[in-house]
Amino acid sequence: MYDSIEEAGYRIPSEHGEFMEPEITAVILWYVFDGQYGVTNIPFDLIGQLTNAEHGADGTMPEIDFPELDVYDRAMIAAFYFGEIATVEIVLASGARMSASGYMDCTDWLLADTEDRAMEVLLEDYPDAFLVEVYRVTFTAHCGMQTLDMLYHPGERADARKRIAAILRDRRNSGHNVTALQCADSAVQRWESTEPEVDQEYCAMIPDTAGILSMRTLDVFPNC
Repeated sequence: MYDSIEEAGYRIPSEHGEFMEPEITAVILWYVFDGQYGVTNIPFDLIGQLTNAEHGADGTMPEIDFPELDVYDRAMIAAFYFGEIATVEIVLASGARMSASGYMDCTDWLLADTEDRAMEVLLEDYPDAFLVEVYRVTFTAHCGMQTLDMLYHPGERADARKRIAAILRDRRNSGHNVTALQCADSAVQRWESTEPEVDQEYCAMIPDTAGILSMRTLDVFPNC
């Protein structure tokens, strides 16, 4: 059982049936190509240093027009960008992408100043990749008091159902009338528990024993 969404985790299926998960790099050098098909970011190590361009002490290179590079450098870069290139730059940044372990499936690299910011950028560009199905079990008494509010990970769905079954069993054993309620939303299951037929004074003393028990399926961001 999870007490917060942050603990629930997140994964999204790839077209191969595996899972695409976040991949974040440290702050490293990157080539930034801007051209016919937009901006493409390539790790520096895949290409290496250009032969006739000036580099800073940290290895970065200011933006330079592609035609200004020599033939050898243009040929190396062309292997990573299939289209006309306008400018080339080398920057220091953290890279982020969604990648399927064991497969070549991956999204384009996104860059940010820090690893934390890279993760934020990834979430902004691929929000569906960070959705997780969470089961929320609640019990709200007819008096308005909420006496149960628990979140369960997808792998703990059976645990959530066992908890609900135990609550309903206890209610019935205590003489309560339990009824399954119809709900238009298929992601929600609801049950109503009414108090035993005892004198009014006794009922008033136990306002939290009768109410609505529900199990709701939520699609949420892990950091919400």
